[in-house]
Amino acid sequence: ARLRHPNIVAVHDFHRTDDGAAIVMEFVEGGSLREKLQQHPNGLPVAEALRILRQIAAGLEAAHASGVIHRDMKPENVLIDADGTARVTDFGLALPLHEASTRLTLSGTAVGTVDYMAPEQFRGAEADARLDVFALGVMAYELLTGKTPRGSFDPPHRMRAEIPAHISSAVMKALRPEPTERFESISDFMKALHEPARRRIWPWLVGLMLLLTGASALMFGRVSNEV
Repeated sequence: ARLRHPNIVAVHDFHRTDDGAAIVMEFVEGGSLREKLQQHPNGLPVAEALRILRQIAAGLEAAHASGVIHRDMKPENVLIDADGTARVTDFGLALPLHEASTRLTLSGTAVGTVDYMAPEQFRGAEADARLDVFALGVMAYELLTGKTPRGSFDPPHRMRAEIPAHISSAVMKALRPEPTERFESISDFMKALHEPARRRIWPWLVGLMLLLTGASALMFGRVSNEV
């Protein structure tokens, strides 16, 4: 309930009832991201997919900054409001970070939705923000290709030629089975997804500069010899 962010559905109140409990949440008019995906069986336009991922990531970063990991990120838990803004919801399996004494499940218990669970969740291992990185990687793959990555799967750019290679590589890194091989944080994942093309041109520019320097030196040497 303490989470307040434009990309998170706000929780206003909590009531105990005879049947259990009721949560009073902000009303969001619009469908879920799952419904949007169903309208694009081959994936969303790349720019639209990245826009939605940025908004989901912003909500998750705010949660992580407040010491909470979601643990059940999936398209059903993202609402698209009337303005087209993605809003993260359903923190029912949320887990406090750095608070082992207040864990919501017993150690060794696996919780979540199978297709979006990181391998360490199945083992009931210690949880950290990289669980949400993995789940967001699955969602990124779905948004870009329309397919859920299961078993052995191709990188996104092999599914759709218009997907830039650096975006494909970032998604595949987020989906690595070992947490230590993934991005440390959601923000690191987003930086890799939106890496400007100009950063990847630097090695080429350095090579060109060296070539030009060598050519200039050679020309200067010839002129000197002629003189």
